[in-house]
Amino acid sequence: EGTRDRQRHRPRASPSCRLRLGASEAGP
Repeated sequence: EGTRDRQRHRPRASPSCRLRLGASEAGP
């Protein structure tokens, strides 16, 4: 499922993904 991997790399795609990333790209 390459489509899911792409969404994970895009934290802006959805707010839930951002929380899963741990705000690694968003910062503090």
